[in-house]
Amino acid sequence: MSSDKSTIDLALNYSRVDRIFNHPIIYSLVARGITDNLNTVRRFNFNGSFTLPLKKNENTTFSVGLIALIDPSAPIPVEPIVNYYHKFSASGLELIVDLPNGINLKKAIARNAWLSVGSNQASYSIFYDHYNEYLNGKISYNTIELKSGATFEYLFAKNIMVSVGGGVNNFLSARVFNDGERYSNASIRSTPKSTPYTNIGISLLSL
Repeated sequence: MSSDKSTIDLALNYSRVDRIFNHPIIYSLVARGITDNLNTVRRFNFNGSFTLPLKKNENTTFSVGLIALIDPSAPIPVEPIVNYYHKFSASGLELIVDLPNGINLKKAIARNAWLSVGSNQASYSIFYDHYNEYLNGKISYNTIELKSGATFEYLFAKNIMVSVGGGVNNFLSARVFNDGERYSNASIRSTPKSTPYTNIGISLLSL
């Protein structure tokens, strides 16, 4: 198999804050295209969501909602959204729940340093051109992964954050799709083993 290293992921996001029965609600629409060059779109999908803020004070925020996915490779078409944040005043520990993406505990351990532990879900796609009795040429390898571990973050400068992390990467799903196939009828399904992982990152923060 050979992959095209010029894969580009483009997304257009529209959000709006409105009110229903005098209560705020947030709508969001996202159109996303993945291309292996600037001339051909290999995958195009949409998602729409709404979130309803339920609580907000000095230490706690809580909101719920739904996200609908128009994407043949998605395991389910609709997922619940739960966003919960709480800072424990006595310990300074922060609980961050962002479902369906992840759950984390975070604590400042120095003036410009933080340590967090938790689990976070992500999905990845790689495109190939391959022909055999099962595959028709334009295929994609899709994984849904759950990374559980710890991350150390340090504010290196006023707007530069450096992070180092590691843990265990669990594969929830790994499937090969012919062009246009849905999640339930993928041509090839595999069960990869859990593997250790490390991450090193640099983020530019807005002023």
